[in-house]
Amino acid sequence: MVYVFDTSSFIVLSHYYRKQFPSLWKNIDNQVKDNKIISVKEVFNEIEAHGPETDLKKWARENKKIFQSMEEKESHILSKIFKDYPKFQNMVNKKARLKGKPVADPFIVVKAIHIKGTVISEENFQKDGIKIPNLCKVMNDLPCLKLKDFMEKHNWSF
Repeated sequence: MVYVFDTSSFIVLSHYYRKQFPSLWKNIDNQVKDNKIISVKEVFNEIEAHGPETDLKKWARENKKIFQSMEEKESHILSKIFKDYPKFQNMVNKKARLKGKPVADPFIVVKAIHIKGTVISEENFQKDGIKIPNLCKVMNDLPCLKLKDFMEKHNWSF
């Protein structure tokens, strides 16, 4: 199984400092090495745009290969989602577009659909919401886990 991480999951991971949680990071690094954890280019851009220099930014740069560009087939999936479910166009809000801010949410879901993967997101499902878990639900219940559930699925304990 391949897991597509969103920005919120990487930010939560970054609170588990590498020096204090070496076994967690060894597991993460092994998953990255085995191509089991991926993300999208827009997540990399969100991490880069997120505040001052951090260990997360350094880690993302060192692992830039996991942040994949959109493939042509994925652009067709995204177009179909926006056509069939227009409210999800608001995931890419006008304010962010006008400011040139990166927006990764719909691309994460599209990548997971394309590779038949599982989304990892710290966002919560909201009734009538436009969050990642909401889009996963309308997309034939695409698997969407919290980071904690991802760790439990792999029987990680520290």
